[in-house]
Amino acid sequence: MYALTNKFLFLLMVIIIFTLLYWFLVSDAENWNNRGFDNNLTLFDCSYFVIITFSTIGYGDLSPKSNTARILTMILTIVVIIGLMDIFAELMLLNYKKIDLDDAISSIRPGYNNANRSTKVELATQILLDNSNKRDILAREILLNS
Repeated sequence: MYALTNKFLFLLMVIIIFTLLYWFLVSDAENWNNRGFDNNLTLFDCSYFVIITFSTIGYGDLSPKSNTARILTMILTIVVIIGLMDIFAELMLLNYKKIDLDDAISSIRPGYNNANRSTKVELATQILLDNSNKRDILAREILLNS
């Protein structure tokens, strides 16, 4: 779960860093094809562009015209796609681990799914006392998840 939190924090940092990069490097009006933006871009405009690009919506009201702005946008798009794929993979893995863990414990100890927290901790302790490697891993997972 901490890995997932770190990934969300990483993507938040990507938004902040790219907002500042756009604002410092290419906020001049001649770098953009603007529809409704006559002046240089403000920090809010740069943040708006990064979030709209980040979410893959891309309204088209603001698009890069200079090569620098286009390169920054390409890098942002690649980072976002990889980051979102990583988050979705982590979510699927967490769900798979949870289902696999519950099935494995239920096969070892009938009635596990209906047990309360203290009973699950007792079961984990019992499994931990066994010297089997697989059961040791399952017991640690139970203790961490309870």
